[in-house]
Amino acid sequence: GELFYGGVPIGDVEHAARAFVLVAKAGAFESPPKCGEPLWQAARATEGSDHARVPLADYILKRHRRTWNFFVLDEAHEHSHMSSAQTGASQKLMRAIGRGVSLTGSACSGYAESLFASQYARDPAFREEYGRGESRAFVSDFGYVKRVMESYDGERKSVVTFGAVSDRVTSRTREVGNAAGVSPAFLIKYLLRSAIPLHKTDLALDLPAHIDEVVRIELTETIATNAKLLVARTRDRISKDRFSKEGKAGKLFGALAELVSYPDCCTEDICGPAFEVCYPADLGKAGARRTKAKPGEKGELVVSVPALPADSILPKEKVMLSRLEAAFSADSRVLVFPRHTALMPRLARIIERELGVECPVLYASSPPQSAHAPKRKVSVPSAKNRQEWIEREVVAKGARVLVVNPDAVQTGLNVLVHFDTVWWHENPMCDAIIHRQANGRVDRIG
Repeated sequence: GELFYGGVPIGDVEHAARAFVLVAKAGAFESPPKCGEPLWQAARATEGSDHARVPLADYILKRHRRTWNFFVLDEAHEHSHMSSAQTGASQKLMRAIGRGVSLTGSACSGYAESLFASQYARDPAFREEYGRGESRAFVSDFGYVKRVMESYDGERKSVVTFGAVSDRVTSRTREVGNAAGVSPAFLIKYLLRSAIPLHKTDLALDLPAHIDEVVRIELTETIATNAKLLVARTRDRISKDRFSKEGKAGKLFGALAELVSYPDCCTEDICGPAFEVCYPADLGKAGARRTKAKPGEKGELVVSVPALPADSILPKEKVMLSRLEAAFSADSRVLVFPRHTALMPRLARIIERELGVECPVLYASSPPQSAHAPKRKVSVPSAKNRQEWIEREVVAKGARVLVVNPDAVQTGLNVLVHFDTVWWHENPMCDAIIHRQANGRVDRIG
């Protein structure tokens, strides 16, 4: 017999016609009401560019989500700020696949808050307890904070002086920032169940011994006297500005913290005719804020001391030269780490003049030009070209010393195993990650 479906024989073209009618109905589009919102377009990378830029992580997730099934994040300590774009990108990729590993030689900066982003990205149980924006609650549970306790006069609306006692005086406490330290409870509750901490000694590698040595420097009488004067005058002005109505309160804290660099930056080729402490340029003498300070503009002068001659050799520089000479005699190669870019050509000039060796300088950015310093050829390779520059200008030429800012070499430059000794000429602003990472360029397999 013959089979029928819907009254039409099987194999009849009528079935195809009916199917097309149903498909046409299903594919009909209706025009909804206009939403009234603007139509946004991706911004161009640079003026005149023909290519729009999109976040790389978004592109990978949208176009190539099925091409990978495991995520490896190297230098994970650089993804410790929840508000940064690269942290957001890495967290999207990690959570999209659900399987991955984070690698770093410096898991913590010394403050609990630096652990929050990495733990949030890789630990589902941690995310159940803390929301994305709850880093302060995390610090309260597992970190430490700085608190200031003040006695406050409720009627006069002011902080009372020491020794004043009355019924009106009350105490109040306010937080002024994070303090260093992490509670051991965090290690037990979260870190050890999602991480494998390793030390170089655990890997049983045949590496030379890592020795840290603190060198004490005796300042000259002139430098010591000037340094004490700068600190005393700056602290006095900060104290007087506490209740300033001109907007000066707290504006000199940065300058006070920077005074530790005076013994290194007190010569004419670095600071000019005098070492000065000034208010921010955009504050103005009357305390009225301006929109933007002009390049090189200074604010109201607080205190100044005369600079030393440019050809002076400072106490720390004398010790550096003696240490370099001893290292060269032992056939060692030395990295010199200053923090101030303006100090780098001075150190290289002194090393070349006093020790008679070529001293290349690797800049992360163009150094400021000083009218009081001799001109020196400047090479500023881009971040992606730094390793090639080091191989060409340092390793290939057998350079025995390199002056470089530690921030420029803290990641990705394995070629620096060419050196075996590090001279920290300046403290990297107490940044534990920069210190560990920069030392790791030398103290590693290679």
